[in-house]
Amino acid sequence: MGKELTYKEKFIKFMVEGGILRFGEFTLKSGRISPYFINTGNYKTGSQISKLGEFYAECIMDNKIKGDAIFGPAYKGIPLAIATGIILNNKFGVDMNYCFDRKEVKDHGEGGMIIGYKFGDNDTLIFVDDVITSGKALVAFIGLIFTAFLVVKKVPGSLLIGMISTAVLGMFIKDPATGKHITEFSGVVSMPESVAPIFCQFEWSQILSLDMVIVVFTFMFIDMFDTIGTVVGVSTKAGMVDEKGNIPGLNRILLADAIATVGGACFGTSTTTTYVESASGIAQGGRSGLTAFITALCFAVALFFSPIFLAIPGAATAPVLIIVGVFMMTPVKDIDFSNYSEAIPAFITMVAMPLCYSISDGIMLGIISYVLINLLSCNFKKINPAAYILAALFIAKYIFL
Repeated sequence: MGKELTYKEKFIKFMVEGGILRFGEFTLKSGRISPYFINTGNYKTGSQISKLGEFYAECIMDNKIKGDAIFGPAYKGIPLAIATGIILNNKFGVDMNYCFDRKEVKDHGEGGMIIGYKFGDNDTLIFVDDVITSGKALVAFIGLIFTAFLVVKKVPGSLLIGMISTAVLGMFIKDPATGKHITEFSGVVSMPESVAPIFCQFEWSQILSLDMVIVVFTFMFIDMFDTIGTVVGVSTKAGMVDEKGNIPGLNRILLADAIATVGGACFGTSTTTTYVESASGIAQGGRSGLTAFITALCFAVALFFSPIFLAIPGAATAPVLIIVGVFMMTPVKDIDFSNYSEAIPAFITMVAMPLCYSISDGIMLGIISYVLINLLSCNFKKINPAAYILAALFIAKYIFL
């Protein structure tokens, strides 16, 4: 009796038997020659789509992939997302949200581009698609090397030059997955859409409900510690921290962030917060409130030239964000890695942020681990009363929220 095939081997066999996977010499949209070709357009029966969804669901469960929703990019990703969601529920008992996008914005019915679950900035999406290659990573890597070169040579405006150069490069390189150029412009000038449908659209009937309390406290934790984490990192990079590690005017910084959060909610946006991308401006010499004010004015002007800015692909912004991450790593040199009661919580904080896709989760796990490690080690003098309170609140948050 032969060894049972894994789901990956079954998947390949399934594609070959269905005529979806063929071997030979094929010219792709990008002009490259490939020894194989996968044509998902050959899936044409309910049983095939159901089986395909089963393979995707098994992959998600086998790799322990966590997410808030399954996302299917239009158009071939739509049936894949639906089939995967059904199998996850029927076979694995996992009732997961799903959503997919349109090719264009609709102004009738539910409107917008997204159908199904309306995800936010802090949601994690699991993309299911038929695409297995992408040229965006290559463009991003080239942009990263070029931008890093500019930074090393201390060229003024290096990050901006690198981003624009990478976007221009994307105009001449096609993505093998779509056959389209990575950077594509759809216009120059566009009037901002009216905010009337979402301006101050509050659900007052839910103001005293338990769900409302949970949501408010969840966003409070996320917003507050995202802001604190960003402010500490950015201020340290700017050299605006005193000899005791305190940040002058921190209360005013948090007040400004709170006002922005309230204002953003009134305008119907997702929760506004301080972003780590500020480190890129600091690296170029920005220090005062005038820098932030001019940036705000630029954003206001950008509202009328949104087609240009929306055309800049993620492959062009990724190199800048990677280098900003390098800037934010500067304070790590001050951590005493010979003292494990300090090093381990710091390491947990750094690792948890990208793994949890959340600055606030990284900070909370770092504080919890710091308090517990030093408490169990009988280092009571190192823990101040505020740390005990915060650790207790964070533990309660993970248990009850």
